[in-house]
Amino acid sequence: MLDHQYQLPSNHFLKITLNSYQVMKSFIQLEKNSCEAGGILVGRVLDESNNFIIDDVSSPMPTDHRRRNHFYRHPNGHQDFFDKKWGESKNTCFYLGEWHTHPEPSPYPSHIDFQTWRRLLKFPTQNISVLFFIILGTSQMKIWQGTNNNGAIRIELVAASKIDA
Repeated sequence: MLDHQYQLPSNHFLKITLNSYQVMKSFIQLEKNSCEAGGILVGRVLDESNNFIIDDVSSPMPTDHRRRNHFYRHPNGHQDFFDKKWGESKNTCFYLGEWHTHPEPSPYPSHIDFQTWRRLLKFPTQNISVLFFIILGTSQMKIWQGTNNNGAIRIELVAASKIDA
């Protein structure tokens, strides 16, 4: 199995490494009592092409709030994960967004998801003009791209794919 690659509206690409995909996939809510899970996306922006690569994703932390239909990512733990990756990359990795699961075949963001994404886009932490938001349902993964162009926030679906068996 190979990395997952998606063409963006800008004609750039988003690549998700196989390891990152497998970590997210391991939390898919296939059981009736499975709780939502999530974390952050960490990766690179290639200078020569402006393509994005998600190299790592954090897993749920003990401080996160997890329920069947709710996930709240607490900064504790995820910030430590990012700091570790930052050091390992010699300060070349970036926070590229968020991921979480939904207990439905074809996931759609909740009102709370959209609110959270807009809040994240209002406070850029780096010189990156885009963040990605991934939701894994029980049979499909969807990716949204969020941008903040001088206060004009835009969130759009950029990819949907069947989850590999």
